[in-house]
Amino acid sequence: IRDVERSRGLGDVYKRQKRTIEWLENNWNNYDENNLTMDQITIGCALDYTIFRYNDEWKNSNKNLNVWFEKFIKNQFMKSTVPV
Repeated sequence: IRDVERSRGLGDVYKRQKRTIEWLENNWNNYDENNLTMDQITIGCALDYTIFRYNDEWKNSNKNLNVWFEKFIKNQFMKSTVPV
């Protein structure tokens, strides 16, 4: 029973993750590369964690967010925190 509950729980996590990333793709518009903000750092870290912990499937259907993220992770402060 626990495995079934756990898999259901993960399904809910994946749904929320997908819904949140889709919302960001459609509504978030702070792609300004000249002005680093807390929301950029938060979103960049969350997307990077999503890739680390789950997968990078979100990149395929969220082109604007992916383009921004690929540039964002090239910042030294992001590179220096990559787990090894």
